[in-house]
Amino acid sequence: MYYVYPALFKPNPNGGYIVTVPDIKGCVTGGETLESSMKMIKDALNGCLCVLEDENIQPALSTHPNSLEINENDFVALIEADTTKYRSENSNKTEEFILS
Repeated sequence: MYYVYPALFKPNPNGGYIVTVPDIKGCVTGGETLESSMKMIKDALNGCLCVLEDENIQPALSTHPNSLEINENDFVALIEADTTKYRSENSNKTEEFILS
């Protein structure tokens, strides 16, 4: 399945960013740089959506980015998630983790 959700990036007082997807409960991550934060939130969103799919729970509809309340130093970015692709790219990693 293919999804697009807005992610909220907040500067972390210790450096980097704390990132959430407000529409997906528990989808929170962070990174030391913008690049690592983008990579981490994409991975977190795909993982959360895979869990919802596995549990037959319909994910919330995506909120329009302009409707999110943000503070002065925060920003919003749209994050794409393709759970079919994510599952195929990460199936070996999961098996390796279970076997080790």
